[in-house]
Amino acid sequence: MTADDTLSQTPQTNQPLPQSPNPQEILTPVEKLILAKLDGNGANIDKVTATIERMESTMLVLQQEVDRLKRQVTELRKQQEAAQADIEVANSKALKAENKSNANEQYSRNYNIRIYYVAEPEGETIRECQETVLKLFREKLGVKQITERDLDAVHRQGRRLQQNQPRPIIVCFVSRKSREERIKNRKKRFVSASVYCQQG
Repeated sequence: MTADDTLSQTPQTNQPLPQSPNPQEILTPVEKLILAKLDGNGANIDKVTATIERMESTMLVLQQEVDRLKRQVTELRKQQEAAQADIEVANSKALKAENKSNANEQYSRNYNIRIYYVAEPEGETIRECQETVLKLFREKLGVKQITERDLDAVHRQGRRLQQNQPRPIIVCFVSRKSREERIKNRKKRFVSASVYCQQG
């Protein structure tokens, strides 16, 4: 028997070949559940990715704001340091001015005398006070050679608190020399009648 005879004896059929089964049809219920979960997780991953991108964008904006605030703080610190330096310079100048003022005041006191217990009329003017001082020097203290030109200023000291207690009179001479010449041969403190005088 030849090969051709063998082929001729093989039964011939017209039935189509069976199709490959659908993978979904052969999956078990557990496998289907796993696939469903995976599909759902894929959607969640997209959401998480979008959220992360938004957070990164927000963090970038926040970092830029932090950098801006740092620069602002640095600038404010520089301004504060400059202001502190200006304050220290101003305080130093004020202290020097105060010391100079105190020195000038102390020096100017060498031109002055204070006169106590001189009656103070109600409403006394500076002019009247000056005339009282000139009269006092001439009549009570025996200083005849004294005029208005010898005096730089004459005034009562402070505010009057009690009507029956006169305020001291400060007499400022035009110079220390003028003062010394007018009260020479007298002690640093001297009394005449009820009047008390003190230098400075």
